[in-house]
Amino acid sequence: MTGYDNLRLLSGMEPHISKQDLEESVRKVRLSQRIHDKVNTYSLGMKQRLGIAQALMKKPPLLILDEPTNGLDPAGMREFRQLIQTLAAEEGMTILVSSHLLSEVQMMCDEVAVILHGEIIKTAKSGRPYSGSQGNLACSECTRGIESTGRTVSADGH
Repeated sequence: MTGYDNLRLLSGMEPHISKQDLEESVRKVRLSQRIHDKVNTYSLGMKQRLGIAQALMKKPPLLILDEPTNGLDPAGMREFRQLIQTLAAEEGMTILVSSHLLSEVQMMCDEVAVILHGEIIKTAKSGRPYSGSQGNLACSECTRGIESTGRTVSADGH
């Protein structure tokens, strides 16, 4: 199946997702050039972007990603970071990233929350120069319910 076929099949399960929503999600993740290729020819990074396109079709206020750069080469990691930062800045979407790669988290996120046994034990600004147009998401909001604020936050299990 092609990437487009996969998205079309999944969008058919949600009556409110239009063809325009599908095509817009493909454009946002920069898969337009390859969306009609078979998924088994996609790189891991392209498959990650296809998965994000699937989530974006529903226009969620919150996107939760678990180890999104796992298995990507350095160029793929850089490209994925840029995609996540663009979605947060331009779409006003809150993105929660769970990762054990703390150096990657610092380059991707506004704020870091360390979670141990389901509890936030430490929060800190990531130290990365974030160019988003809005302020930072307070990690305390993570425990009370995250609103769509256009920030990226990371939660790490260690």
